[in-house]
Formats: sequence, structure tokens, C-alpha cells
Amino acid sequence: MRLVGIGNSVPFYWSAPDDNDSLPDGGWDALGALAIRQHYSRNNMTEKLRSFKARTPPDIPSGVWDPSYIGREPPNALCALAVCILPEFRTPGLAERVIELMRSKCITEGYKAYIVPVRPTRKTEFKAMEMPIYLQMRHNRQFEASNGASALVAKDTFDPWVRKHISIGGRPIKIANTSVVIRATGKDWDDSADNPGMCEKAWKEGKVEINEYDGEEYVNVYDVPGTLGPVRYYWQKDEGVYCEPNLWIRHI
Repeated sequence: MRLVGIGNSVPFYWSAPDDNDSLPDGGWDALGALAIRQHYSRNNMTEKLRSFKARTPPDIPSGVWDPSYIGREPPNALCALAVCILPEFRTPGLAERVIELMRSKCITEGYKAYIVPVRPTRKTEFKAMEMPIYLQMRHNRQFEASNGASALVAKDTFDPWVRKHISIGGRPIKIANTSVVIRATGKDWDDSADNPGMCEKAWKEGKVEINEYDGEEYVNVYDVPGTLGPVRYYWQKDEGVYCEPNLWIRHI
């Protein structure tokens, strides 16, 4: 017997399951942190709750998405965190089957929502392209107007993973601009890319820009393999910050 695929999901309490706009910009990170805190609180795991440290999203709307929120409400929604299939088994529809099994579990438990912070797999090929533009790129790599699945995503959108979710009934809701945030030194980023001096070279040769929040100077580093966009490298504090955008898709 061989394990060829796996799916991970987490139940959580969503205070406004009828309000799609209330989904957090923090995406994967925010949802995971929330679910862990809710589990600790619900099960009186006081010490773990006290010691748990979550990344604070830059846009905490209010209430339940706030990482400091502590509640004991039972879960009423399910969030898929990962679907992984071995490359040689990706054509027979196993990924769709995993997604559908999660949907069935959601229905069995009586949950009101099943959501997914989808990572567009081929965005890695278009790191300089903004996510809203990428999602409007059609399968033929053109941008003509089409009868889209929503105003956010073209029905025949270029990205195969987003397209797959839509094909089995998923509805694109909104972009989670800071779904995954990773911070590391310039050397750590250099090492991860197996590219010594990468960040220093980008600083010397790249276009210096200004952070819209605190006015700090940075350059975009595009040479890190597997990223969906650039790493912002801040020379003065020797820190590279990667903010990965995902797409919230709702199946229930």
C-alpha cells in the first residue's frame, strides 16, 4: 500500500458565515492561528493558550478574527489548509476527490461553510504580476472580457488549481493579500535560493521603493524559487519579508 495523497483541514467558529467579506486578509496564517486558539480555549488548555504566539495580521477587522479573541463556541465551519498529491497521480482526479471528501465531512458535521485559501500554483511564473491581474488572465494567456465565474476571476482562468476548484463548484470570494508571511535575514533568503549575495545584489542593482506603511526603503527580490511574488528586502535592517497572496474560495 502506498500513500499517494493527503488533505488537511481544520474546523473553526465563524461568527458571520453569511458575510463572505468578513473573511480575513490574513488567509492561511490567520485562520490557522484562530482555529488553534479556539481549540485551546474550548478545551480549557490555559497554559497552551497563554503561550501560543500567532502572527498578528495587518488588518484585524474586529471580533472573531482578532488573534487575541478567546471564545468557546463550537465549530460551525471548515477550512482546507492543504491538498497534496504525488505528481504521478495528479491526473486521475484525486485532488478533486479530496476536496469533495472535505465537503462531505462539512455537511455531515452540519457546518455552515467550507472555505479554502487557494494558492494559485502557476503564479510562480508571473511574480511581477499583481494577483487581480493574474486571476483575470485566461487559459490562452489573453485578457479579453469573458463571462467570468465572478468579477474577480475569469471562468477560464489561466491557473489550473483555481480552475479546478471552480469546476467542482467553488466560488471565488476575495483575495487574501497576506495569507502567508515569512520574515528572514538576507543571508537566510540567499541560502534558501542557493544564491549567495542575492539580496545584496538586488539592493545595489534594483529599484528602491518606499514601504506604504512605515516609509522604510526596500527592493523587490524575485529570485527565490517557489514564491508567488517578490520578497521585499530592507537593507537597513537586513530583513526580507515575503507576503504571499491566496484566493479565498467557498465550496459551501
